[in-house]
Amino acid sequence: MYREGEGIKKEAKEYMVEEDDDATEPGESELEALRVQCRLEHFIRRLRLNEREAAAVRAFEAQLQSFVGQEKLKADLRQLQSAVLRESKRAAPGAQRVAHMALLGEKGLGKTSVAKVIFQLLKGLGLVEDKFERVLGSQLSDKGKVKAKLEALAGGVLFVDEAHSLVNSAAANRSLTGFCDPGGFRCIGAGAAGGGTSSSGEGSNTNALIIAAGPKAQMEKWLLPTNPKGDPGLGDRLSKRLSLIHISEPTRPRLISYAVFCLKK
Repeated sequence: MYREGEGIKKEAKEYMVEEDDDATEPGESELEALRVQCRLEHFIRRLRLNEREAAAVRAFEAQLQSFVGQEKLKADLRQLQSAVLRESKRAAPGAQRVAHMALLGEKGLGKTSVAKVIFQLLKGLGLVEDKFERVLGSQLSDKGKVKAKLEALAGGVLFVDEAHSLVNSAAANRSLTGFCDPGGFRCIGAGAAGGGTSSSGEGSNTNALIIAAGPKAQMEKWLLPTNPKGDPGLGDRLSKRLSLIHISEPTRPRLISYAVFCLKK
């Protein structure tokens, strides 16, 4: 392990990663942290990110470290980040889109934290305005409330927690579908200033990024095209799905190792 640690340290120096010169033989958590930093710096160089983009990516990775035990979620979030950055390099000016999302997971797993991390990444990249609000699904019980909330957050992010509570709210579900652009959220600079609106579906679509969250089974029931009080197009509009899982027993040694690492810092 010590040889591996020295190799990772050498690679870390190559990518200008700060390290403790007085450190002794690294433990598994230190090794993993160095691996992550090396991969991150390599990613930044490979995509030729500018200073603003690099800062947003580093902040995003630092926030991901708080999701201990959620390895699949972290991999999915890194994939989302990579897709957003690659699209920003490919897309014509003002044409970039980000898919509306659904976070699936039981209560207490940190869905609000995940939504905020996504928001902070997009804000750091200059793709959304500094607008983020969490509302409960029960607060969007009719068309008027949905429209007012989305208009207030145009260009920003609306996080609908406990969205499955809308399972029997036919008017709100139709409204969400109508105001949610099927092509995804138009990033800042795309279309009208400040997020703006475009014509599609029910009248004009209000351009806010929607992140809906709730327990997996109830969310899937809500988004079923066959839900009699739902809307058959809503599931397609919330096209990006991210799942949070309960931390399983085999991850406990890793959690202990991570805790020791944090205490030593």
